[in-house]
Amino acid sequence: MSEIKPPEQFTPNGVPAYAEPETFSAMHGTAQHRAMVAFDIVSFSRYNDPDVLQQMRQTLYQVVQDAVATTGLSWDECHYEDRGDGLYLLAPARVSVQTLIDPLAALIRAGLRRLNKTFHADNQLRLRMAVHAGDVYRDEHGYVGADLNHLFRLLDAPEFRASFEDGDLGLIASNAVYQRVISWGPGLIDPAEFQQISVVNKETRCLAWVTPPTPQPPRDASAPTTPARDHSLLGPLLVAALRGSHHYEDAHRCPVLSELLPELRR
Repeated sequence: MSEIKPPEQFTPNGVPAYAEPETFSAMHGTAQHRAMVAFDIVSFSRYNDPDVLQQMRQTLYQVVQDAVATTGLSWDECHYEDRGDGLYLLAPARVSVQTLIDPLAALIRAGLRRLNKTFHADNQLRLRMAVHAGDVYRDEHGYVGADLNHLFRLLDAPEFRASFEDGDLGLIASNAVYQRVISWGPGLIDPAEFQQISVVNKETRCLAWVTPPTPQPPRDASAPTTPARDHSLLGPLLVAALRGSHHYEDAHRCPVLSELLPELRR
């Protein structure tokens, strides 16, 4: 006989009465402290070709998902939401915001550099990346919170955009993340790579820290170059080789070869 399950019981808000404590509290406005990161495709709106737009979005997800997996995080454990020209991601509660700086940022930069080698110069994928940590609240539509708003104010800050003129990846970290994590230089993080900026964006007035992208080094004009090959002797050598074979007469009568190899007419 199959097991008879009791009918589901729901609270007035539609949450199962037997829900796990974390799920129940998360859907009832209890704050969750989470590390968060947001990405934005630079100059996305200047492209009109839908194939190019889709390629950029696919590459964005490929780069971010590969980098997340390399850090040891599970994509399924993270919460992410698409933003059209970007996305934002909340790491699991057990994950420190340090992971989003090191090694995630370095992995994102490496992934961009690798894939951009295969793209036309006009379609290079360049990203802005913002990192913060704070409290978020979940409802039936997703996550909200002042710290999440702060993350997007950093990402969209005009001062950050102005500092990002070249390179594959521009990174901005909140002042709290810098003071609590970056300034101590853990792991591969070098605080000297960060510069302080003042952010003024809508109602936000704060300090933040950016790592301006390193531009591609200009080509050294003094570097040795491969000399152009001299093909002037190719025709005579080819005719000389044909002259000693039974194909010479056929080549001599061919108007195309005679046009390409004037030596045949001599």
